[in-house]
Amino acid sequence: MTYFAYAIEVSESDNWLNENIFLASLLLMVVLAMGSLTYYQEVEATQLMASFNVLVPHHSLVLRNGLKDTVPAADVVTGDIIYVEAGDQIPCDLYIIESNAFKVDNSSLTGESEPQTRSPGFSNDNPFETKNLAFLSTYAIEGSCCGIAIRTGDNTAIGKVAHLTSTVKGVQKPIAKDLAIFVRVLCIISITVGILCFVFARIYHFPWVESLLLMISLFVGSVPDGLMPSVVVSLMLAAKRLAKKQVVVKNIESVETLGSTTVICSDKTGTLTQNRMTVGHLWFDNTVFKTNTEADQTGREPSDYDVMCESFNLLMQVAVLCSRAEFKPNQEFKPVMLRDAQGDASESALLKFATLKFPKEINSFRLIYKKVCEIPFSSVRKYQVSIHEFPNSKTYNYILVMKGAPESVIELCSTIYVKEKEMRIDNDTKSLYNEACHQFASTGERVLAFCHYYLSSEIYPKGFKFDADKVNFNLTNLCLLGLISMVDPPRPNVLESVLKCRTAGIKVYSLGNCCKWL
Repeated sequence: MTYFAYAIEVSESDNWLNENIFLASLLLMVVLAMGSLTYYQEVEATQLMASFNVLVPHHSLVLRNGLKDTVPAADVVTGDIIYVEAGDQIPCDLYIIESNAFKVDNSSLTGESEPQTRSPGFSNDNPFETKNLAFLSTYAIEGSCCGIAIRTGDNTAIGKVAHLTSTVKGVQKPIAKDLAIFVRVLCIISITVGILCFVFARIYHFPWVESLLLMISLFVGSVPDGLMPSVVVSLMLAAKRLAKKQVVVKNIESVETLGSTTVICSDKTGTLTQNRMTVGHLWFDNTVFKTNTEADQTGREPSDYDVMCESFNLLMQVAVLCSRAEFKPNQEFKPVMLRDAQGDASESALLKFATLKFPKEINSFRLIYKKVCEIPFSSVRKYQVSIHEFPNSKTYNYILVMKGAPESVIELCSTIYVKEKEMRIDNDTKSLYNEACHQFASTGERVLAFCHYYLSSEIYPKGFKFDADKVNFNLTNLCLLGLISMVDPPRPNVLESVLKCRTAGIKVYSLGNCCKWL
């Protein structure tokens, strides 16, 4: 409209001024600058999608034309037969047709830190829970499998997450609504006043060109030209400050609503915590003991329990035999707590703790007590059982060891090992046991119970064929050894951040599975 006013003034008068052309050019520059700032912010936000590229594996082993071949992951197509080994990244959404003790880490997709068993056969209506599906971007941490590629690229589960992240339907933010209402009211007022002024100017015989210029001037003058640039720049500065705090702002309009936050819901594992499980407490001999959870500990630090006592040694032996975790090679130079282990987080924590206490005995102990049978953990049983050879004994050829959820293990035990004696479990013992479980669970620790049972050589002679499917061995009247709780240390500054949120009146909730003991 300013350009229009300038054109009228030039055509009607020889004594025209440059104010209108200068004003029009300035307004155009402001509009372009505002658009450039907004575009720059949106470009930065779209770069978020590039982070999904690191979740895509580079090569995959496939079966084509009867031959196994390694191909780029981008070349995997629906219908390919894919082979996956422990340590591999799943190259596509996979329907499993064969498996061998196969477990995956779904934390990148679902946030669940516990390894998930995958095997042929449908088990759940939820695709993320059923055992016969594995998904792109997840890792194989144990065993191996063979499967059929059923979805690739953008059609995969993680692809749909990426698509949703990039194509979220815009919902008008409160600040946009308020500005729209403000501008609409202002426009109505300015148009009304401008038209009235034009009418009155003509009634009083002002030239129609001057009357029109007066109306246009009122239109332009009543528009708050600096409002939008001021708002955009303010939001951009806020977004920059948040970026320095490692906060991604996808839409700068949402910054204004940040101050209205009243509740923050967060996943615990890997978000509030470091996803580095560490043994936090022990319970044996009907007593609770606290352990050292520092990352740089050497195992020689003083403790309030005797590492040479029989109860502690039996608890550690069962914990080592129940754990299939192993350290990755060439890490002897690292502190034990900082070594990378292959296996799930809980078993890795048990391995590291036992290695701190008995640094040279772990591998030899496992070689001596060879595993002959195993019932893997399941969400139905809530325990894991393995049977091992028991050398140097005429009375017993094998030993059964078990770890699992406290409420499941205690139901299978009839005795408890206390101060070098095996005693019947009575109500007082159960009360102390439940109290310890509640104490550990109330502080957010993961609790596992451990027990064992010596298998008589008369019933189970050497060479006995144990069957994990038919369970042709005893699983009752076991001897309870104790409890081990594990804590996932919080990330640095998490406590400070939570306290700041509470000070600001923001409630922080950690979302996770419910615990029986709380």
